[in-house]
Amino acid sequence: MSDSDLKALWQSSDEGEELTMSVEEVRSRAQAFEAKIKRRNMLEWAASALVIYLFGTDALDAESTGILVGNLIMVVAAIGISVYLWRKGQVQLHFDPTQDTRTFALAHADALQAQARLLSQVPIWYLGPLALGLTVLMVSRFPSDGRGLTSWIGTTAIIVVVYAGIWWLNHRGAQKLRTQAAELLEELD
Repeated sequence: MSDSDLKALWQSSDEGEELTMSVEEVRSRAQAFEAKIKRRNMLEWAASALVIYLFGTDALDAESTGILVGNLIMVVAAIGISVYLWRKGQVQLHFDPTQDTRTFALAHADALQAQARLLSQVPIWYLGPLALGLTVLMVSRFPSDGRGLTSWIGTTAIIVVVYAGIWWLNHRGAQKLRTQAAELLEELD
């Protein structure tokens, strides 16, 4: 079988339809997506390492049980986030030249949808555990750090705004990924 025969086989669909996208286009999209996810994961793992270091160090100097527990929750949350991202957040599409364009496109659409689900669940696996740790820390430090109520309300408001922003960005990202998957699937039909 020649290279041109292999390419023709690769670009053919199961149903004998002619697709408007080429194998190269699907491969390019999938590789760009995979690279983007790898960069995101590396950044998240680096941030988790920083959280583990900072809150772990703070746990060693804890003045009270509440502060110790809050810091330990943050450390465990960062480890949990890293593990969850390792297990659920990776994308590895393997291109097999014996498969057709439709098969690759379907695999890419599945990867887009899996990442959309991951981003949709950010409040559960990402924000929730961190919010619990921060809440315990804030409650434990509230009466003893000498700051007034206004300062605490301001700090709480900033944290809520940051968490809402993280949720919104991930929600928007999930919507975009679902739209990309739907457009890809529509192009296949």
